Amino acid sequence: MNLAGLTETRLTDSGMCQVGEHTVIHSGEDQANLNGVALVLDGQMNKSMVSWQAVCSRILRARLLHKNGHITVITAYAPTEENPIFNEDSFYTSPESVIHSVPTHDKLVVLGDFNTETGCNRIVIGNNNWIFFIYCNNVYLHIARTRFG
Repeated sequence: MNLAGLTETRLTDSGMCQVGEHTVIHSGEDQANLNGVALVLDGQMNKSMVSWQAVCSRILRARLLHKNGHITVITAYAPTEENPIFNEDSFYTSPESVIHSVPTHDKLVVLGDFNTETGCNRIVIGNNNWIFFIYCNNVYLHIARTRFG
């Protein structure tokens, strides 16, 4: 594994640590062990990391150097609709502003758990689904996979 985005890490604050041969950069809540996102990089990917930013406990951004320029990786974790803090406007405003701040020549990868399902053979009714579709359309993202297995 070269790179992995993790959600619900429940790590406190933001920081960087080594776990075996891998570097973990993370962003979490200040006190409570809630939410949290992380990006795990192998040694080669870690050497190519130019910068990283803990945007909030649900969004992390890293910029890496690759042979054709730069790649920006954003890891995000959306709240569920049942979550008392669920406010689609406030959550989707943060990653949208992060995406718009990515240099136009960078490749962009957005990883995470958006608490939604999409697909041709699934009819899932829910506020998160429509918000996610609209969000991806607004920031010109293509949905690659939204299900395990």
